[in-house]
Amino acid sequence: MTIVPDIERQPADVIKRFQEVKLREALRYVAAHSAFYRRLFREHGVDPERVHRIEDLTAIPFTEKSDLQLHNEEFVCVPRARIIDYITTSGTLGDPVTFAMTDADLDRLAYNEQISFACTGAGPGSVFQLMTTIDKRFMAGLAYFLGIRRLGGLQRRQSVAGSGKTGAVCCRGAGVRRIGLLRQNVGLAQSVAVAAVGQYFHAVAGFDCWSGD
Repeated sequence: MTIVPDIERQPADVIKRFQEVKLREALRYVAAHSAFYRRLFREHGVDPERVHRIEDLTAIPFTEKSDLQLHNEEFVCVPRARIIDYITTSGTLGDPVTFAMTDADLDRLAYNEQISFACTGAGPGSVFQLMTTIDKRFMAGLAYFLGIRRLGGLQRRQSVAGSGKTGAVCCRGAGVRRIGLLRQNVGLAQSVAVAAVGQYFHAVAGFDCWSGD
């Protein structure tokens, strides 16, 4: 039985109604628990109870990366005792942004990646070469690690060279060129798929590529 949610196979109007139910739940939650969004709604005269449809989101100002950096603590919606990890963006375009995570957040992070990999045909026993770091609080590497673990796949974190059993490689953009050289020099299978974080690639180095964005 597939783990991909049934809602993803529904008609667009059904998906939209589902999204709007979740939207109202999210707005009520942040209005009750987030200091940042309570202030944002107050300053811009936004009544979250009047936001019913996706089209109504135009009434709410965008949340920018700078907001997350300048008012980080105001986004935290749980008591500090429930925070179990801090993870960050890579900081490729500037200073990293920190996110406080609960058990439920990490479970959701794992679930998102699990179903993403399942959509590609991967499943229990699939072999992944994990080339994104999971140290230094790097979000994407942790997400891949947790998602593959939940999927039941096998993860390699040593050198990809000569790794004939690898079915997919998770890497940052700079790793794609290196993988292409490995294919030429050590015979890494051309059928290996590449998940590239942060950039889009089209037929790079002879591999099928999809983006983590």
